[in-house]
Parts: sequence; structure tokens; C-alpha cells
Amino acid sequence: MAHRFVGHTPRIKVKADHDARDLEIQSWLDTNNHTGPWLALDDMPELFHGGHPNLYLVNGDTGLTEVDVAAIIQRIKPSVSEAEWNRQTLANMDRMAVDEEYRKSIAKNLS
Repeated sequence: MAHRFVGHTPRIKVKADHDARDLEIQSWLDTNNHTGPWLALDDMPELFHGGHPNLYLVNGDTGLTEVDVAAIIQRIKPSVSEAEWNRQTLANMDRMAVDEEYRKSIAKNLS
């Protein structure tokens, strides 16, 4: 599953009592010209304005668990075929100029 994580968001401060994680995510999507499905993992729902349909909340005390991974897989798989997911993952890595050795290792895992 680790090979499907493609990055992290920038920090954006807003004039509020909290950060705007949803704005950070949108900034990352825009900066990286990301198209296709995506899912954000976070343990702090209060950092999002009114929830988010592409958000999966994890328990901050336990971190990402096997139960979470199974739930995430079920949530992602219905939206796109594995072949399409792999194609989009590689295409997004190309746009982000991911290190070639890392890209090769990912491509091998996706085969």
C-alpha cells in the first residue's frame, strides 16, 4: 500500500483558530496537476472545513492500523479498476518528476 502514497500537502495558515487542511490538499492537487481518484488520511477532523468526501480519518493514538488499511482499500477500489489506478499512479508520478529509481520500483510493484 505504501507505494500508493504520492505526497504530502504544504502548510497553509489562515486567519482562524485552525489550519485549513482542505485548502492545503487542494493546493497540492493543483500544484501537481493531479487528476483521478485520491484519498487524504488524517487524524484531525477539526482541521477541515465541514468535512470532506475524500477524507479518511485515522485514530491519532493508534495511527494507521490493519483495519484502516482494509477499509481504505474497500473505499478506493470501487472507484477505479486496479489497472486504471496503476496507470494514473504512474502518470501522476511522471507529472511530479518523481526520482527515476523510485518510479521504477513502484512500476515493478504495480506490474
